[in-house]
Amino acid sequence: MPKTKKEKHPKEQLREYLKGDSYKEYVKILKSVEIESVKKPFETLSSKNKPKLRTNTVLDDLLGVGGGIKAGKLVEFYGGYGSGKTQSIFALIAEATQDGYVVLIDAEYTWEPERQMQICKARGLDPEKLVKNFDLIQPEGYEEQLAKILTLPSPMDLELMGLPPLKLVAVDSLLALLNDSRDFMGLAKLNLRSKIIRDMLHALRDVAKTHNCIVVFTNQIYNAMNVAPNTPLWKREIGSGGPTVFHRPDIRLFFRRTTDPIRIARLMDSSELPAGERVFQINEKGIDDVAEKAAWMKKLEKVKQESPEEPSVEVENEVKGEEVKGKEIKGEAIEAEE
Repeated sequence: MPKTKKEKHPKEQLREYLKGDSYKEYVKILKSVEIESVKKPFETLSSKNKPKLRTNTVLDDLLGVGGGIKAGKLVEFYGGYGSGKTQSIFALIAEATQDGYVVLIDAEYTWEPERQMQICKARGLDPEKLVKNFDLIQPEGYEEQLAKILTLPSPMDLELMGLPPLKLVAVDSLLALLNDSRDFMGLAKLNLRSKIIRDMLHALRDVAKTHNCIVVFTNQIYNAMNVAPNTPLWKREIGSGGPTVFHRPDIRLFFRRTTDPIRIARLMDSSELPAGERVFQINEKGIDDVAEKAAWMKKLEKVKQESPEEPSVEVENEVKGEEVKGKEIKGEAIEAEE
């Protein structure tokens, strides 16, 4: 009987492929790529030598060492409806336009000139600089959104136009137009949708690096499945986009709504700081420190001590309408329970 040809083991097949001409050419090209190390990283990348953008609220404690967002960072604000994400963006816009150029890609059409001007004036900032140094884009589809990110003016273009350097690019929100599009309906289009998201995030990262500016984008949430009823809210509400989005930002803040006008921001991920929480409020300044909610905070701390695994937002119904008395709160931290 004729002998049957023995099939090669997958490892042997791999070795043969790696020895082939195509792989040799691949290695040759890789070796020709020039890679430079970062010069004096302890100086060039230090917070001391990087300009910062601050909200001038307790949120700055969560955004970087020494307070505020360091230039070159990619930041995500995610949370439910009315949790303070957009108001935080408006506050950053007002601050950044005072000495830099700002681009807002308003994919949700939530920006209002009267509100932005109110925030600027309430913060004691110059309205003329806000008007001069602000660029608003309201794309009609995800294609226009990506196109705008890819075609932002270069540092030289801004200089020729007599404008200050780009300080802030804000996208509100990253996935709204993708979610509205029929181009990505069905599981078969999931990979394509992920690719578009990666392209957007990669382009935003390039902008932050090229302009040495700050990029902030907002994101919606979805509810995690098969979780216990007493699971903390920050574990139940997950940012949209999955791992495609999770691993890209340098800083991720989770916003949640409590008793109006109070909001809570939790630092979920940062290479600089450990997890933590801050309480703030929505007012004429966009976002602001909480000045007279001592009773609310006292109740919150008591519940966290008795049931540290319970989400702090669960006390809102108990403290709703409660009279506030006691000392002023000036940005005390709520200890993060892990």
